Amino acid sequence: MARANPKWNRKHQDVLLWFLDHPGGKQKDCAKAIGYSEAWISKIVNGPEFRRRHSDVLDRALREAARDLLTR
Repeated sequence: MARANPKWNRKHQDVLLWFLDHPGGKQKDCAKAIGYSEAWISKIVNGPEFRRRHSDVLDRALREAARDLLTR
């Protein structure tokens, strides 16, 4: 049985920020930059907590961008 995703921590936050700074970036490049194995990056980014937080950040950014465009 596969081990469950670890709880959210600073390294997970670093992975999230890396992918936000590198849209379309590859997991292997993130792994090299963060210092984790590609397998561990995959486990993080495919976990429900990462997906939820990534989606929340993108949704918030989209709302802010739309608001800025509409209030020009």
